[in-house]
Amino acid sequence: MAETTTGKKRTRRGGSRRRGVTCRRDGCNRPRQAAHNGGRMEYCAYPCKVIDTEMSKTRRVCAAIGPGAATGELWASLVEASDALDRYLTADAALREQARSVGITDEQWQAFKEPAPAAQSVSGAAPSPSGVHRGMS
Repeated sequence: MAETTTGKKRTRRGGSRRRGVTCRRDGCNRPRQAAHNGGRMEYCAYPCKVIDTEMSKTRRVCAAIGPGAATGELWASLVEASDALDRYLTADAALREQARSVGITDEQWQAFKEPAPAAQSVSGAAPSPSGVHRGMS
């Protein structure tokens, strides 16, 4: 892991963090979420936990096998996934702010984010970036 020790203060790659406040995943500085039991989770969102877990596994595998084309490709792919998650979470936060600006409440936003019951779902297809639903012309 890319941790260093400077005196008594431990820092991670990218500088020190406010432990207990931000997401545990390297590179993510979003606030941690509240747990259902009233405590704090280690991550800002479940996908961050998944990426962080995969990073730990991949680090161990790459260290055990050593440098090579396959380990390099595996690591690069995981970093791309992590970067894509950052872009997604940033876009989601921007869209949430836009929704607030037009009067959508936090409760309404959460209702939008909940999965629709199967009986009410018109189409399982996600909208395309242009806003036109796939399979509907």
